[in-house]
Amino acid sequence: MTRLQTLFLCAWLVVWTGLAWLMLTPRPPVAPVSDKIVHFAVYLTMTAFALSFSRSQLSIAGTATLTAMLASLLEYLQGFVPGRSFDPADLLANGAGIASGWLLAATLLLLAPHPLARSTD
Repeated sequence: MTRLQTLFLCAWLVVWTGLAWLMLTPRPPVAPVSDKIVHFAVYLTMTAFALSFSRSQLSIAGTATLTAMLASLLEYLQGFVPGRSFDPADLLANGAGIASGWLLAATLLLLAPHPLARSTD
């Protein structure tokens, strides 16, 4: 992994920390749009961003799988936070965003492989 890829991975982990805080805080900021759209967009972005530090289809698939596991865990844990609840519809929006982000990243890697894509994981 290059220094730049490591930097992107660190940024991704920092964003995850903020996302976990937002999902587990009792009174999160309210978006002016449907929270399902927010869930979809956030998880699409988190998954597609894997392209910045992943070098292969397998790495992107692994990142999508990890993202799905973390999204599910965070959604489940919301059921234990006062004022929050577990919402299966949020989980579906998360999953749709993750799948879309995975397809986007995988397609971009196939159509316009960057120089790092040639190296092995």
